[in-house]
Amino acid sequence: MNKYKTNAEVEARAAELTGLLKVKVTPFVFVNEDDQSLVVGFFKEPNRIQKMYAFDKLVTMPSQAGAELLDACIIKEESDPLIWAEAQDTDDYYIGACVKAVGLVRGAKDTFKKSGIETVKK
Repeated sequence: MNKYKTNAEVEARAAELTGLLKVKVTPFVFVNEDDQSLVVGFFKEPNRIQKMYAFDKLVTMPSQAGAELLDACIIKEESDPLIWAEAQDTDDYYIGACVKAVGLVRGAKDTFKKSGIETVKK
């Protein structure tokens, strides 16, 4: 599919897709070692149910959680078909995309520090 030459082009397309789809779109980029072309994919932000399902599955089957998120969230019309091709020589792209998909599931970081609160005794 090799229609992107720079990360800036990929980021611009992700911003366009975010506006069109009304959901955050996250791009990812791999470099084809044979010809140095970019292998680009785009994920739609998973919904809460997809995130919670994947979060539960991450504990026991992280690779399957990644594969299911990939299937649910990849924007196939915009992503390079090498990512989900069944040929063994493209497995690196598929596995890399699964790992990236798992990264879509995250929670807020607790920044409360108990030691930072002081009590005053009278």
